[in-house]
Amino acid sequence: MQTLIPGEINIASLVIGLIAAISFYTDLAHRKIYNAVTVFGMLTGLGLAAVSGGFSGFISAILGMGIAILMFGWLFVFRVLGAGDVKLLMAFGALGGVRYCAETAILSLIVAAAFGVVQLIYLGKMRMFAQKLKRFFLGLFFKELVFDLPPADPSITFPFGVAMAIASMWMMLENPFIRWGIALWS
Repeated sequence: MQTLIPGEINIASLVIGLIAAISFYTDLAHRKIYNAVTVFGMLTGLGLAAVSGGFSGFISAILGMGIAILMFGWLFVFRVLGAGDVKLLMAFGALGGVRYCAETAILSLIVAAAFGVVQLIYLGKMRMFAQKLKRFFLGLFFKELVFDLPPADPSITFPFGVAMAIASMWMMLENPFIRWGIALWS
């Protein structure tokens, strides 16, 4: 069974580091995560899992890819994320297993949110965003108020692959959830 242990160096962790570094650069510079990188990661993960764990290892890698689709596939359907982001998480799932994939997905959302807050502050749009968010949540809970889903501001974007690459490396080197005392799974 393929499980990535934080701090452990093996072929899977080296491949994760390689595809994370490449995806970080290409998504930041070109707003694109290339299929060659993600497919390489998925196939390498499937192969390593099959060699090290036989059929059960292969199934574990497939499940890692499946959890990626389950967690982020719907975000692609609603055009929140690009296909490359989902495929990158699938590669991480094939290489690191279900738990690594799920924790990387959750951490990538936290990293992206932190970058988003910094970007809003830097662009001077934090107050406007907070007001839109307040109206949105008040509209959810009070029937008298109109439910208003604020439109996305196209001038405020951040390549999610960058956040995912950072999260994957962070998870690989040291699981921050353990350090923060958060037990996601029992």
